[in-house]
Amino acid sequence: MSLMEDPRLRQSPKIILSDCLADRRLIKKISDGDKGNFSLLRCESRKRLNSCSDEELFDSSLDGLLTPNPSSGDESSVSGSFTAKSLPKKRKRSDVVDGEMYEVERIEGYHRDKKGVNWYFVKWKNYHSNLNTYERIDKLLNCNRLLMEMLESGHESQKQEIDAMNADVERSMLKSSLYLKLSRCNFKREELMKFPRYETLNIDEIFGKKFQRAFKTIEADYQCIIRSLVALYNHRDPGLYARAVQYRIALDVCERRKRQLKLLQEQQDKINEREKCPVEVENNVDLDILSFDVEYTTEMKTGEGVYIPNDPFIGCNCVEGCGPNSKCCSQAMESVFAYNPNGRLRRLESTPIYECNWRCKCSAKCPNRVVQNGRFNSLAIFKTLNYGWGVKTLRDIKRGEFVCEYLGELISESESSVRDVIYNRQKLPYIFDLDFSTDGNAKYCIDATRCGNLARYINHSCDPNLVVRAVWIECLHPDMPRLAFFAKRHIRKNEELTFDYENKDEYKTAEESKERPVNYGMISRERCLCGSAKCREWLFGSS
Repeated sequence: MSLMEDPRLRQSPKIILSDCLADRRLIKKISDGDKGNFSLLRCESRKRLNSCSDEELFDSSLDGLLTPNPSSGDESSVSGSFTAKSLPKKRKRSDVVDGEMYEVERIEGYHRDKKGVNWYFVKWKNYHSNLNTYERIDKLLNCNRLLMEMLESGHESQKQEIDAMNADVERSMLKSSLYLKLSRCNFKREELMKFPRYETLNIDEIFGKKFQRAFKTIEADYQCIIRSLVALYNHRDPGLYARAVQYRIALDVCERRKRQLKLLQEQQDKINEREKCPVEVENNVDLDILSFDVEYTTEMKTGEGVYIPNDPFIGCNCVEGCGPNSKCCSQAMESVFAYNPNGRLRRLESTPIYECNWRCKCSAKCPNRVVQNGRFNSLAIFKTLNYGWGVKTLRDIKRGEFVCEYLGELISESESSVRDVIYNRQKLPYIFDLDFSTDGNAKYCIDATRCGNLARYINHSCDPNLVVRAVWIECLHPDMPRLAFFAKRHIRKNEELTFDYENKDEYKTAEESKERPVNYGMISRERCLCGSAKCREWLFGSS
């Protein structure tokens, strides 16, 4: 029986064709005699696995599975569409977020309706051609190459045409409200997560270890879309053009990410030329890089008029080795021996640390030489989600273990006051007061604004995992200690390192706190963003 001879079609020209196809008793296939009554652009293409979602792919508003030719005398469309729920489920794709997925074997043609919308004729893998359906471009996922192959079967795109279309799409991208919004936030990952999730746009891959694969996939798909637009010529599909703009934005993000990764690697290499223990630099949040205005240093610099007297007036001569019971430097300076045999702090109390110096007779393996031997843990400078750059550990750190030293430019208190005015306006909190004397007044400060090491990137927390200790080694000037960070507790791998910017040490006695008042100088109050259960809400000053 011919399709046009079906009694239901004679009764109503707007027969729901999908119902006919679903009812195997009414029709098995479209007969040759019916082909002249329908317009269908058909071409064969190479098989490829592609997919589209159960809920998104099929649209109930489709005006006909096949559209009658105007020459047939009936310009009205055959209404209705074949839905995914009507298809017997043969394959489920577990990597899809919403609903069932069906595989597209090929796209056989397209039809442009009266509203100027293109509908693409889809042959489904493992289903009879009688179950082919027309679908809009926004319902077809991962089909960019299949679409290009179908369209280019009758038109091979020329380079000049492709370049012109590329330029046209790029102009549209630059005017896109989405692109402008992303530019303002420096393409921050959380904003990119709101990006329309077209097929291959995987933000986790772009900001992860599979970036190169994501870049190549997006680039290849974008070229397929461009060539498809060229092949469509005066039948330009608005939906396909919108997809091209989205892919051009994704491609722009990838190109920026590629440049960023190159710069981050250069910065990491430059840092590791100075560090004896490797430092990683990573940003999986946005497209920022470290500032090139900061000089990375692994030794203390001195400001104008400042001199560090590295000439200790004491040195030990421990016969049986340095330890808690020997007459070591710490005992000579009326303090306690700081470290256990494993090089970790014996106690976390805020007591001054005096390490052995060049006058001492002990070897470099002496247990009282920790900070001066440098760090041996792997750390990374990384971009945090909410508060700029930070530092994390790449391995577990035990309680009391030395982590790193705070380095920068040693300047006088008077110079610090001048810089405070400038830095306070620019919100640059990198000056560390050396206020470890009993009167609490710092005569010197370490400024890590212009030069410093990775410690300058350590963030604040009201419940930190690091403590700051004053350490004297070669220089025994009471107002010029070195600043060392030690683990306050066991710190897990990949955990961010933090210390209290106000240095409110819970190990200080009440008497010590009274004797050493905090001087905030020119620093203005700042809202604390640490988010810990012990958060004081404000930094630098009482509420």
